[in-house]
Parts: sequence; structure tokens; C-alpha cells
Amino acid sequence: QVEHKSAVVYIDDDEPRSLDSDGMLSIRLQHGVHTYKVTAPSFLSESGSVDVQSERVAKQIILESAKAKLTVNTLPDAKIIISNHSYKNNTIELDPGVYVVEVSKNSYKTVKQEITLAPKEELTLTLEPVPVHGSLKIESNPPKGKVYLDGKIKGKTPLIINDVLVGDHYVRVKKKKLEVKEQKVIVKEDTQILQTYDLLKDEHSYVDLGLSVKWATCNIGANSPEESGYYYA
Repeated sequence: QVEHKSAVVYIDDDEPRSLDSDGMLSIRLQHGVHTYKVTAPSFLSESGSVDVQSERVAKQIILESAKAKLTVNTLPDAKIIISNHSYKNNTIELDPGVYVVEVSKNSYKTVKQEITLAPKEELTLTLEPVPVHGSLKIESNPPKGKVYLDGKIKGKTPLIINDVLVGDHYVRVKKKKLEVKEQKVIVKEDTQILQTYDLLKDEHSYVDLGLSVKWATCNIGANSPEESGYYYA
């Protein structure tokens, strides 16, 4: 009897024999010593011999797992792909064999490495994607505005920010009551992106038409006479 129903049994190096639905193999043998070998996918094979001297000899076999354990040390939120299969955990059990381990992350270059796992091997692999950078050059009118990149203050204009990860970022420029609200900027690899901001007043200019009230130079919600501003119902 074999614990694993997918196993096959070789008796005296003869043709492989399959187990029944109960994991059993019954076979008639001549008296004497006979060799056997039991194999199953993902398990270590077991070989031995039995001495058949009585009418019935029983043998129970429990195969030992051959799976190897791979631990991939990488960056947080990185995606681990092994031979085209994605894994959420960084510790994975795999059958012995050759694999290509791939680690990717947004704004980083994907890295790959081929490994060979032996039965029951425990391997720790450190594989970190390479960051891809660009840079930003921020100018404002008037100058010396405080620059916030992704919510963090970086300095005052004019300002060059190096080693910015490629992808989407958000820039805000502020100088006292003058401010440009947060805007999206797309940073590209090995490229300096120039962004120039005209700081906007937090109140409108007015004109005096000689009436009882002063009239704004643009609509509510607009920053220039050419803009429509907000619509109300």
C-alpha cells in the first residue's frame, strides 16, 4: 500500500504498475527476494526489497515530499513571477527543477535570475528591481515659491529635483497668499521635465465702474477674464 495514489510501482525493474483507487497494488510473486521502487510526482522515490516466503507479504510505503523551499527577498509591493506564474507570498514551495525568477515594480526595471532547485533544498534569493529616475525643474512667477512634491516640501523656486522615480507625481507651489494648486506631472526616464507656474492670487482684481459696488474682472471660479468660471443652477 502506498499513501499517494498517483504513485507507480516497479517490481524487479519490470514495467511500471499503477495503484487501484485505494492506493493498493496486489501482485503474485515467486518465493524469494524481489526488489521494488515507488515513484510519484513531487515526492522522493523509495527503493528496497522484500523476501517473499509466505503466502502473503504486506508493505506500506509513505513517500517523502521532494519539494524545495524558495524565499525571495525583495522590495515592498514588488511582484514575484516564477516561470510565468505570479506569487503573492515571498516564500514558495516548488518541485525540483530549473526556474526563472522575475521581480517587477512600477517605476523600477524588472530583474530576472535563473535558478536550479534540488530536492528538499532551501534557497534564499535576494532580487531587487532597479529604480528608474528622471528629474524635475520647477520655476515660478514670481520666484521663491515653496515647492511641494507629492505632499513633501522640496525647496524654493527655481528648483531642480533629481532622482525622481518615473511615473505620475503631484506638484504644488505656494508663496504666501499666492498658490498653484496641486497638479500632476509625468516624469520620464533620464529626462528633465521643466514646469513653470504662474502663481495665482487668492482674490480677484476689481474695477470701479462708478456704481455702488465694484465689479470683478472675471467670473467666480475663474482666474482670468477669458475663463468661464463655475456654473450654478
